[in-house]
Amino acid sequence: MAYHFFRLTTYLPEGVYATVYQVNYDALYQLGKRLLIIDIDNTLIPYDESLPSSQLMALFSSLKEKGFQIVLVSNNHRPRVMQFAEVLDCPFIASARKPFHNAYQQCIKLFPNISTQAMHAIGDQLITDVAGANQMGISCSLVRVLKPRSEKWYTKLNRLLEKRVLKHMDKHYPVVAAQIRKIQEY
Repeated sequence: MAYHFFRLTTYLPEGVYATVYQVNYDALYQLGKRLLIIDIDNTLIPYDESLPSSQLMALFSSLKEKGFQIVLVSNNHRPRVMQFAEVLDCPFIASARKPFHNAYQQCIKLFPNISTQAMHAIGDQLITDVAGANQMGISCSLVRVLKPRSEKWYTKLNRLLEKRVLKHMDKHYPVVAAQIRKIQEY
């Protein structure tokens, strides 16, 4: 597993979007994606908020109507994640320890009839969300950080690592690096 952390392709998202509202869900569905694995903090809401907006609730309702199943996967603690997930009526995995495999393996167990090829992850961090999904063979999209100032100290450390990854991407994957820089505050 350590080998994967040092491969640059581990950090390459399949899509880069400003927000979760701009992700092309129709295209994902046409590609056979049926399960969305979505991060919460600074992907769906800032750290300093606790409940989904009416706009986010409408998005989730729309996604479910299209035929997607959704699971919320967060490194945050159970009480916060559970409260958020209950409002959206979604299963969740808290204290996920992304990018490690455990949370993704739990998703596979929760949805045994959905292959990893039919799963798609969405998150705001290269180091946790993108790397975790890619290591499990799950496609993923990266979205802009909603509110960088609200991030915890350990997430700020991840952002420093992301800057280093982006420097390496500049050499080998300049188009992707430019897309990421366009949406992120680096």
